[in-house]
Amino acid sequence: MKHAYRVQVKRAADMISEAASASETTSALGKASENASEAASANADGKVDLENLDLSQFNLIKGVRVFNPSERPRYQYEVVEVNGTLYQIEYVVNDSLKTTLICIAAFVVVILLSVFMMVYIGRNIVRPFNRFKDLPIELSRGNLTVPLNENKNKFFGKYLWGMNLLRENLEQSKEVELEFQKEKKTLILSLAHDIKTPLSSVKLYSKALSEGLYESEDKKQKAYEGIQSNAAEIEGYIGQIMNTANDDFLNLTVENGEYYFSELMQRIAVYYSDKLKNLHTDFEIAEYDNCLCRGDLERTVEVFQNVIENAIKYGDGEFIKIFCSEEENCRLVSVTNSGNPPPSEEILHLFDSFYRGSNSKSKKGNGLGLYICRKLMRMMDGDIFTDASEVNLADAASAAAAPVSVAPASGDLADAAAMSARSDCSKTMTFTVVIRQA
Repeated sequence: MKHAYRVQVKRAADMISEAASASETTSALGKASENASEAASANADGKVDLENLDLSQFNLIKGVRVFNPSERPRYQYEVVEVNGTLYQIEYVVNDSLKTTLICIAAFVVVILLSVFMMVYIGRNIVRPFNRFKDLPIELSRGNLTVPLNENKNKFFGKYLWGMNLLRENLEQSKEVELEFQKEKKTLILSLAHDIKTPLSSVKLYSKALSEGLYESEDKKQKAYEGIQSNAAEIEGYIGQIMNTANDDFLNLTVENGEYYFSELMQRIAVYYSDKLKNLHTDFEIAEYDNCLCRGDLERTVEVFQNVIENAIKYGDGEFIKIFCSEEENCRLVSVTNSGNPPPSEEILHLFDSFYRGSNSKSKKGNGLGLYICRKLMRMMDGDIFTDASEVNLADAASAAAAPVSVAPASGDLADAAAMSARSDCSKTMTFTVVIRQA
């Protein structure tokens, strides 16, 4: 490789020699010809036509010319003699200059691209991130008044919009909570004042009767009636307190629309398949027909997440199964988990606010999950109910499929449940969510 130029110079010299021989042959033929024009066009002295000499196959040969000592060469050269004529073959030792230039150009491009990327990352990622890196800390401190300037940054634009939405929701929740606390304190003070008057009357009447201040039966009867009247008034105030406590304090909202049932099931399957697999809990969703449902998809997913989280928390971890059926233009989705259910007298109160069953004493919670589920489903023209039983799972699936007007894709919901049953009889807890079809 080091002397490759010598090989190419030798081959170029051979090419010149061949071209000179061909020129001599052409000249001889021209002299023998009777055609004067052919004789005139022939190269009588046998010189080579250098302009038509093809040197494209040599990457190191830069040119060939007739040797002229007075001319200054542009490249290194060798002189060869062909048929008495000296030819100057110009060459380069290698093509390193071109390679070097290419490498330098590539290096410059890489440097420019690196500088551009650093500037771009600094302006579009680092600088915006520095502006809101302390936002979570400020939100945790309750500083909800300063909004973030939204922009069209493709990296953080949606994030900034979401954080502003979170800030606004937290601020609204804080205002609602403060207003609720204000109304609560006002109510307590008002009721305390209102109850004080009839309570004082009851105390006076009872003291007078106990000390025998009323001698006639008519006065005693009026005292009894006064006590009864004031007690009824106090009872009314207590009822008002109870009604206020039962008012909706969560301010739940839904955005009813239409969605496909398969989308709901796929969201549940994606979220819980891996999670329950890690918990070694058998999780199955029976086959179902797709249909168009009416309601809020995100809120419905929230309901199922709450139900399945309850199944994880209060079940025994053996299995959680979902069966689907159809009845009266509604899709019934039953979530069944193994484990000891609460006593039957407690089941009626599971959807009450702040109610927690006897099996939840060692579990964290506030007793609002199922209450919220029912509120949300009824706001979407649906419902949710529960049942605890000790039955064969295959029978339970058959019972669920009995009122079905449109069978699942396979046609046998009971068979799907029977294949997944682990025992002939098991204690189960079932929550059935009623979803209205569009």
